[in-house]
Amino acid sequence: MIERRVAELMFAHVCHELTGPVTAINNGFELVEAGEPVPQDVRDLLVRSAKTGAQRLRFYRIAYGWLAEDASFGYNDARALLDEFLDGGKVALRWLNVADVGPMGGRLLLNAVALGAEALPRGGVVSVDVRNGAATELALVCTGDGARVHEDCVKAIAPGADVAALTPRSVHAYFAARFAEAHGGALRTQSTAPGTVELFATISGGV
Repeated sequence: MIERRVAELMFAHVCHELTGPVTAINNGFELVEAGEPVPQDVRDLLVRSAKTGAQRLRFYRIAYGWLAEDASFGYNDARALLDEFLDGGKVALRWLNVADVGPMGGRLLLNAVALGAEALPRGGVVSVDVRNGAATELALVCTGDGARVHEDCVKAIAPGADVAALTPRSVHAYFAARFAEAHGGALRTQSTAPGTVELFATISGGV
């Protein structure tokens, strides 16, 4: 069970993710005169923003939601959600070795890749290696100008992280790490060279 403060920060994080597209939709409608045809550029803004908002809702519903009863959710579903989630953004995905995972492994994949994308504020590539043996193992290499995991997030990932020190920016890293630990695994990050961040996550096999 997560603490109340963590839940509140997760709500704040999701709301932040939705603020952009919702605000854009509102601004678009404000540009439309009553009874007048909708200009094409405004129409494009409304369609694009509505699509982005729906994509983010679908993503966080699974990443932060409950999938224990959906045994069919696996690698292909997680990959489709991630491709959709990052569509049109500055971060591209590169899929290397792939393996099927269970619903909890799929959720860990969603959270790990989202964390990797956050480490690329100026854009870049997240290369994903998924292996499934005695445990599901994820290895992500994030490359791009200015790639880094913020210090707040590094602290949030560490075992025994201080909940009182969490912020809406670092709560996702905290949740991802605690999620891995709750299912018999772990999450860690390291920076081996300028412009490169590596993330490693494991979860017990068969989940």
